[in-house]
Amino acid sequence: MSYTHYHTTSPTSRTGRKTLKYKRSEPVWSIDLEEALLQGLAEYRPSSARDPSLLRRFPRRNKWISNYIFQRTGKARTAKQVGSRLQQLRETCADTEILGLIVNKHFPAVHGSQHSPSVSGESSMLSSSSPSPTSPSFPIIPSPPPMRHHFAEIAVTLVVHGSDLYCGTQIPTVTLDLDENGFSESSYPNARSFTHRAELLSADYLSQSPPEIKFSAQSLQDLSRRYRSVCSVYCDNELVYTDEESNTHLHLAFFDELSRYVLYGLKLVPEFWANILSNPKGTSRYKIVQSIISVDMDETPYADEKILFVIRYSLETGSILPEFKEQNLPASMAIGGPFLQNHHYLELPADNNHDLPADSSFGLAYPQYPTFPLSTDALPLNFQYLHL
Repeated sequence: MSYTHYHTTSPTSRTGRKTLKYKRSEPVWSIDLEEALLQGLAEYRPSSARDPSLLRRFPRRNKWISNYIFQRTGKARTAKQVGSRLQQLRETCADTEILGLIVNKHFPAVHGSQHSPSVSGESSMLSSSSPSPTSPSFPIIPSPPPMRHHFAEIAVTLVVHGSDLYCGTQIPTVTLDLDENGFSESSYPNARSFTHRAELLSADYLSQSPPEIKFSAQSLQDLSRRYRSVCSVYCDNELVYTDEESNTHLHLAFFDELSRYVLYGLKLVPEFWANILSNPKGTSRYKIVQSIISVDMDETPYADEKILFVIRYSLETGSILPEFKEQNLPASMAIGGPFLQNHHYLELPADNNHDLPADSSFGLAYPQYPTFPLSTDALPLNFQYLHL
């Protein structure tokens, strides 16, 4: 699809929408902003490797258009504002060309990379009736730097245990050392991946409160940057939830000034976790894919972003053995307390097919020769693997 610009008609007259006031002297969607919105909509291409027609959503479209608008006009409109505007147009606009841009999932091939916004003439999807990119209406602006796709890929299996034997009240916590040997930064899709198991133990409390995931890594020690998390939930390989538009950031959970040791954390999909556990067909149908992205402290759209880690969570339902009551555990293994235990991992060949969402064919790494009684079904821990 392409967007046709007409000199004699403004975008507002075609969309049929009145502009709302953004500031006292500035509408939210002035003519130039609406023009940039429609141009960005025409030039957007999904970054997913999957067939676009099979996608249920348009990955990062609102964010992409938000960045495009800023690059073309110098005015910032958030991804949420873009999404709201597109929804308004979808419901009220009578222009078939614009409606096609909003809902169409068949994207013509363009020159150059599909992963980075471009406003150059070569990659422009404007029709022949559009003004030249060198005209005053289309100033040539350098393309913003694309998000770099070099990251470490980690797979974690969360084994969810529910038991009347559990009498703790703390939120189940998993702490991941993302600098573990084997987590080397590499180019997608050849990133190495193997799976760690982390146990989540509680009674009904777990279903009400999602687990807290904490991260330590050398690349997370730059306190001049922020770290954003984007989670997508898949059920039977179909996307059912994403928090992409919620702008979730990791919070600083711990910082030691002397050693410069930093822990960041967040709750895992808090708005959707209860849906996962309440599914009568089981939790194993769900996969959670989390991207941890380093962003500049500057709020300006298109501030330098870099994907640092992609963590793929598989979910299992576990069981708990009666002999592992909390009161029978040694102090070092008490529920909610820190548990530092070195394991020897045997790495199995990793599956090279890394198309999202994750599947159960990951290569596995599992502990050998643990120094405590181990059931293959469960470990009664809710604080797992500070140093994996």
